[in-house]
Amino acid sequence: MESSNLGVPSIHRWRALRTVSTILRVFAWLILVLGGLGVLIGAVATGNSDDGGAGEAVLTLIFGLIAVGFYALLTFAAAELIMIGIAVEENTRLTASALAPKQALGGAVQTQGPERGWYPDPDDSAKQRYWDGSKWGETRPTPQ
Repeated sequence: MESSNLGVPSIHRWRALRTVSTILRVFAWLILVLGGLGVLIGAVATGNSDDGGAGEAVLTLIFGLIAVGFYALLTFAAAELIMIGIAVEENTRLTASALAPKQALGGAVQTQGPERGWYPDPDDSAKQRYWDGSKWGETRPTPQ
């Protein structure tokens, strides 16, 4: 996966997630419309059958619409959760880029923290630790 130097996902991943979210929304509408029509047809068929009556048809309609609405709502919620995730990632990317080091006039990057080199080891004053600019490395005895 392509990612920026800030460690956040690329725009290609966001486009793919937006596409998935849109497909889920369309699918939710299809569940709602087609499922609702199916429940309505089933309720009418139940009411018209010799075994079922109007009460059974009404119950079929009510419980069927509740079930269809529940599944459509779950699908819409999944689509919205994806969009919330995209918004959080985009906010993280924008915040990280706003806080990233800026180029100085001479072209050098301004850095925070100590420069690379050997520093006293906080755990053992008789030793030094090497800082490579991003993490601590090996230790060695302090030169006399």
